[in-house]
Amino acid sequence: MTAINLRSDIAGAPTTKEAAVPNMDEAKGKIKQAAGDLTDDPQLHKEGQRDEQAGKVKEKLQDAKDKLDDAVDKVRDKINDR
Repeated sequence: MTAINLRSDIAGAPTTKEAAVPNMDEAKGKIKQAAGDLTDDPQLHKEGQRDEQAGKVKEKLQDAKDKLDDAVDKVRDKINDR
């Protein structure tokens, strides 16, 4: 009996709810940067940069988690195939 992997890798779409969140952080950061530029608010611009970077870090962590999950799934499949 083989394990079923319920995650989807269709056209690079996020595979979990958590995977979509970093993109929201990046978008929020870019919006804050633009708002800071429009209002001449350097603090808001900096906050946007931090939000954008946080989103990128979260995305990298999610990618690492997904790769680890895939590796665990492969090991489970090999164990279940015995």
